Amino acid sequence: DEVEQKTGKSPYTTGMKIYTTLDPGRQRVLNDVMAGRTWEWKDEYIQAGVGVLDTQTGAILAIGGGRNRTGERQYNYATMVNKQIGSTAKPLFDYGPAIEYNNFCLSTPFLDAPYTYSSGAALKNWDGSYMGTITLKVALAESRNIPAVKAFQSVDNAKIKEFVTTLGMTPEIDSEGKLHEAHALGAFTGTNPVQLAGAYAAFGNGGYFNKPYSVSKIEYIDTGKTVNTKSKKVRAMSDATAYMITDTLLYAVEGTGNIGGTVDGVRL
Repeated sequence: DEVEQKTGKSPYTTGMKIYTTLDPGRQRVLNDVMAGRTWEWKDEYIQAGVGVLDTQTGAILAIGGGRNRTGERQYNYATMVNKQIGSTAKPLFDYGPAIEYNNFCLSTPFLDAPYTYSSGAALKNWDGSYMGTITLKVALAESRNIPAVKAFQSVDNAKIKEFVTTLGMTPEIDSEGKLHEAHALGAFTGTNPVQLAGAYAAFGNGGYFNKPYSVSKIEYIDTGKTVNTKSKKVRAMSDATAYMITDTLLYAVEGTGNIGGTVDGVRL
C-alpha cells in the first residue's frame, strides 16, 4: 500500500526491489506475543494492533496487524483502525500544547475539583475522586481528567490544532474550524496504533516528528532508478516541551502514575 501511495505504481505489475524497514528480530518477538506464545490472552477472539517504531527515524520495525488470521492484505488493526484514544490524548492535546505555547511547566498548579466543560456538562475523573491542588506532572502521571480539560481550555484552539496535525494526527474539525473540548480526553474520531506511536515518538526525539514509514528505498529493475522513500523530520515542538512530557511519562511508568487507566488490574 505504501509503495503504491508513494510511486503511483503497483509492485504486482512493475518490477521493483523494495527495501523495507522490518527488523526480523523484533518482528519475531511481536509475532510470539500476538500468537499467545509469550503472552496469555483472555481468549482467541481478542484482537490487537501494534506498531513498533524507531523513535529517531519513524521507521516501522515491526507490525502486529491482528491475531489468529491467515491470508494476505487483510484488515490491519495497526494501520487501518480509527479508534478513540482515551487518556493517551492528554500529552498531545492538553499538556504538550500548554507547555509549548503557554509556558506551562511541570510545577504549574491545577485544581483537581468539581468542574464542567464549557457547555456545562459535568466532568469526572477515572476514579470518581478529586486530588485538590496538584502539579502538572502529577496531573498527567495520574491521568486526571479535570486538569487535562483545563489545560486544553487554556490554549488557543488553533494552536492545539497546529500541534497535533504536525504530529500526524487528524482531529475532528467543526464548522468553525475548531476542535471540540472532548479531544482533551481522547473522545474524537480517533487514530490507529502506528499514527499514535509516531506522534509519541516526537517526545523521545527532541521534539522532531517523522511520519512512520515501512519502505526506505525502491529500485526499478528495468531502469535501475532508485527512489528514497524515507521520512524527513519536522520540528513539531521545542526540545524543552519534549523533555518535560518525556520526563513525566517516565515518572508515570516508574512511579504510581495511571496513564490510560487500568485494564484487568494492569496499569497502562
